[in-house]
Amino acid sequence: MNKVKFSVLLSIYYKEKPEYFRECMESIYSQTVLPDEIVLVEDGRLTEELYEAISDYECRPSEINFVTVKLEKNSGLGLALAEGIKHCSNELVARMDTDDICVPDRFERQLNVFSENPGLDIIGGYISEFSDDTRNILSERTVPLVQSHDCDVQKVCGACCRQLSGLSAYGGFSSLGEYDQKSLSYGKYR
Repeated sequence: MNKVKFSVLLSIYYKEKPEYFRECMESIYSQTVLPDEIVLVEDGRLTEELYEAISDYECRPSEINFVTVKLEKNSGLGLALAEGIKHCSNELVARMDTDDICVPDRFERQLNVFSENPGLDIIGGYISEFSDDTRNILSERTVPLVQSHDCDVQKVCGACCRQLSGLSAYGGFSSLGEYDQKSLSYGKYR
């Protein structure tokens, strides 16, 4: 399979812990298939520690283009992602939160599914939730194995999706507006 170009879209705000953000980023940089672009939306003013952590990745020598989108004030996750998607240069976009940790072959597996099923718009995966230790799994969230335009966008936002054809078909991130933040807290509860 030829290298498929894809972006990873994340949004960060002032309450995120820098160590969680770093774990998240390292899980991206350790993937078996790397994205060619990371788009990070700074949703309002951040802490100095977060700016320092972000700077480490902006300056990191890599084949991954790191794009930072700065919002003056905190707009909430849905609106921040709606702005971030405008800055993704690839049709294929993987979504994750800044405290998520990907299994090492997440992107490879999702890209393979898209390759084998070109009609798919959005795919997701199971999510293991844990506290401070990734070996201490508290619960697993499963996603339905269905192909339907009737699915709930909030249930698949941690997924890979096709930027225009997939996300638009489901109303886009801006359609989420203000929503229960816990409904999208994939990856870990700390």
